[in-house]
Amino acid sequence: MNIGIIGARGCVGSALIAQLIATTEHRVIASYRREEETGLVHERVQWKRINLYDDLATEEFLEGVDVLVYLVHSLAAKDFEAMDHAFASRTGKFAKKMGVKKIIYLGGIIPAKEGLSKHLRSRQDTGKALASAGVPVAEVRASILLGLCSVSYQMVYWLSRRLPILIMPKWSKTKCSPIALEDAVAMIAALINRDEVGHEIFEIGSEVMGYDELLMRSGSIVRGKKNRLLHMRLFPISLAAMAVQRITGVPRRIASALMGSLKNDSMATHNRFTEIVGRDPQLIDAVLKRLAKDMQRK
Repeated sequence: MNIGIIGARGCVGSALIAQLIATTEHRVIASYRREEETGLVHERVQWKRINLYDDLATEEFLEGVDVLVYLVHSLAAKDFEAMDHAFASRTGKFAKKMGVKKIIYLGGIIPAKEGLSKHLRSRQDTGKALASAGVPVAEVRASILLGLCSVSYQMVYWLSRRLPILIMPKWSKTKCSPIALEDAVAMIAALINRDEVGHEIFEIGSEVMGYDELLMRSGSIVRGKKNRLLHMRLFPISLAAMAVQRITGVPRRIASALMGSLKNDSMATHNRFTEIVGRDPQLIDAVLKRLAKDMQRK
């Protein structure tokens, strides 16, 4: 089977390619942009340049693809909501035209209540846009991905390591369901051979905790003791994002979008990981310990 991956040079895409080559016989058609280099060299990996602004380039990339994995998110762009919608709509349209059997999309967990952040609103809209042309969509919804290449993990690690006292907004107590990058990749891989009809949601996650608790758990591991937390009612995200960029290296625009999403709970209320993958997700403390050791080796 030919597995197309749009967003293949990103954190999840790179890990997914390695997983598919190591554990399956699938062929991979992997995307890269003009400003990017290609990734893993293997006889079953074909790298094709893509331009999601262009109809013909999108159509040409999808030629021969059986199952498409869509991993695009334009957080670094100022108008990322409009850009994500346009890219997803174009991809769904040409996936239908080129006979793609299914799209697997990695999005974010969407809480039931109103008032979504721009980031989560865009994640939800992207899933709908991909499905709008009629190609079946398996939408994997995840909270915070924990992996060395994950921007979310980089924020957690460096904030908990460098700041003994963490000044957090009141809403940092909102609940999340972090999950190891490897587990998210395992979920995507497990869905490739699953029959899909319509637009189906698959929430995944490990333990449920507050974002502030996740930072404290990380601090206990990387510093040997928990960070002190000070919760503030007034917390201007724009200023906080500038501080996060200086402390963690995560670009201000991305930090701002991610921090804005902390106002929404992102816990898995119908966790389907074990059902699909056939095992439980890794426990968070074990994941944080392993990643902390890997960070020290870098």
